Amino acid sequence: RIDVATARGACVDLTKQSGNSSFLDGYRHVPTKVPPFPSQLVYNRVGKCGSRTVVQLLRVLTEKNHFNLINSDIHNKTRLNRIEQVELMNNISLGDQPYLYTRHVHFLNFTSKL
Repeated sequence: RIDVATARGACVDLTKQSGNSSFLDGYRHVPTKVPPFPSQLVYNRVGKCGSRTVVQLLRVLTEKNHFNLINSDIHNKTRLNRIEQVELMNNISLGDQPYLYTRHVHFLNFTSKL
C-alpha cells in the first residue's frame, strides 16, 4: 500500500527529472478540412470480409444520419461486362439522395467512359 504523501513526492520527483514537460509540449492543433459527405456513395461488398456486419451498422446509421440505404437484390452476379456496368451505374444514379448503395460487385469505374 502506497500512502498519498509518497505518491505525491514521486510525482514531484518525476516532474523535476522531466523538466516540467508534458506530452502536450510542442503539440499544436492543426485544423483539418473535412470535405462534405457525398450525396451518392457505393459500397462494393466483398464476400467473406464482414460486409454483412457493415451493412447492419449502416442500417442503424441511416436513421441517425438521414440517408437512404439501397441494397441490391442481385447477389450472384459480381462480374459485369461493360453494358451491365453502364446499366448499373445509370440505375444507381436514380436513387433518392443522399444514399449509400451496396452490392457484391467486383469493380465499377464511374470516371471512365464506357
